[in-house]
Amino acid sequence: PNIVTVHAAGAVPGFLFLAMELVEGTSLDLLLGSGPLPPRRAATIALGLARALAALHAAGVVHRDVKPSNVLVGADDVPR
Repeated sequence: PNIVTVHAAGAVPGFLFLAMELVEGTSLDLLLGSGPLPPRRAATIALGLARALAALHAAGVVHRDVKPSNVLVGADDVPR
């Protein structure tokens, strides 16, 4: 749940890349830059992020760079 689909990963000289699902929305850091979020909206986003991280950890994956700029919040307030 709440995880962006990775379509491809690879390398070209000097670069590594991931081709991921396009998510309509904004990054959490831009959202937070507009000021505090209402408590219910913040809780919805936090719950979605916790579910995503739990699913990743259950699959043996550790993100290692969870920060607001790496959290995409869709128009439905579901983080991906």
